Amino acid sequence: MPRLRSGMFIRQFNTRYYPLVARRTPHLDSARRGTQSLLVGAGLSGIFFNLALQIWIFHHFDSRLDVITDILNGQTRDLAKLTAKTDNIQKTVGCVEKQAGSLEGTVGHIKTTVDRLKWTVDRLK
Repeated sequence: MPRLRSGMFIRQFNTRYYPLVARRTPHLDSARRGTQSLLVGAGLSGIFFNLALQIWIFHHFDSRLDVITDILNGQTRDLAKLTAKTDNIQKTVGCVEKQAGSLEGTVGHIKTTVDRLKWTVDRLK
């Protein structure tokens, strides 16, 4: 018995159980072949369209990518400068806080000295 292909099975099935449809099976085969060729053509055209689109995008945006890269590099440099300035500001704030702390200590010493002087004046009266 010869090997059955899918189309042969459909032909045998249709002639055995549906004799009226048996006349239409060649149309099914040609429709299947037409569908396969249509799908292959659509797939190939999709591949070529995708390739052409990628080539166009690459050539169209290649010069702009350099500009974008320069802009990003400039922004990176600006960000580094801002970070350095922020670090300097934080150091300055730290120094000011230390000086404020020492001033508070000095004010505290002055208050205690004034209190002692008041106590001494009160004792002398």
